[in-house]
Amino acid sequence: VLNDFAQNYYGKAAPYVLQYINSVTKNAINRKAYLAISDNPIKHVNDFLNYTDLLSYGKILAQAENAVQDKPVYLNRVRKERLVIDYTIMRIAEKDDNLAAAARSNADLKYQVTASTQRFLDYTSKYLHIKRLTSHENAAYIYQEYSNAKSAIQKKM
Repeated sequence: VLNDFAQNYYGKAAPYVLQYINSVTKNAINRKAYLAISDNPIKHVNDFLNYTDLLSYGKILAQAENAVQDKPVYLNRVRKERLVIDYTIMRIAEKDDNLAAAARSNADLKYQVTASTQRFLDYTSKYLHIKRLTSHENAAYIYQEYSNAKSAIQKKM
């Protein structure tokens, strides 16, 4: 059922999206991690949301995007899926000084953190037209909060 859904929903990106889902699931199970809906991603930086795994997940989803680059409907769906990873990288980079230190000496990591932050900001504000993330926050506040996070991340690196 999952394979049929993925094929119909993600098109040629389906194998990559399934690889991403399986990778996250396997890593979470192997590390006995449980992510509650209200958890801050930084809580899991030492298990299935560590830097190496996050970059791996991002690379898998980049392959998914490339597979459907000429199919806007599928591409949009993959990009929405990628928001999860971009958000997680952005939040961890904002709070974790170890990631900032690592990014200073690793050009690929620095690029990934910066690109994830920018993708999240661009996509949520321009393409999804997100007005609220919770009942008490508005889009201008959210955009400013993440713009501030982006600035803080860039200063650290």
